[in-house]
Amino acid sequence: AEYMGKAEKMLQIASDVGKKQMKSDNLSEAEIEENLLPVRLQLSYLTHQLGNIDDAVAEYQDILTKNTSADASISAVAGNNLVVARGDKDLFDAAKRLKVATS
Repeated sequence: AEYMGKAEKMLQIASDVGKKQMKSDNLSEAEIEENLLPVRLQLSYLTHQLGNIDDAVAEYQDILTKNTSADASISAVAGNNLVVARGDKDLFDAAKRLKVATS
């Protein structure tokens, strides 16, 4: 678990530095948020692996909602992780989301 703590710190630093740089480049908040989705997804995965399933599920769902880019891989990974985090619960809904994410 020690390496996960270090990974979380590094991802948070990456997010903070990226956000600061994008603000100085005059990107909009929406653009910044979209560009940081891969980092958020990795942080969500760490949350999931640390056993905070409810928080991870909420993050995965939020990422799926906010990913409006053409990057289908973000939606595919978040959708897959959501299915795993939920286990058997809401499997039909999760499969539907995964299908939409990969379409």
